[in-house]
Amino acid sequence: MDNENTTKISFPISREKLYEMAWSEPMTSIGKTMDVSSSYLARVYTNLNIPRPQVGYWAKIEAGKTVPKPPL
Repeated sequence: MDNENTTKISFPISREKLYEMAWSEPMTSIGKTMDVSSSYLARVYTNLNIPRPQVGYWAKIEAGKTVPKPPL
């Protein structure tokens, strides 16, 4: 995939980097860059105890609302 919006990811990846990614773009986008499903990523985040945005988070952001981000 030679898309200029594609994030370069190197493995292994840290919890901190996964946390940063979760709050910067939707899980579906992250999943595409890692070639996994968003549901698989959700399980990874749960197992690693990494907070991720709730449903509707990206719509609120797009509407200009401020949504607090929980600490890692």
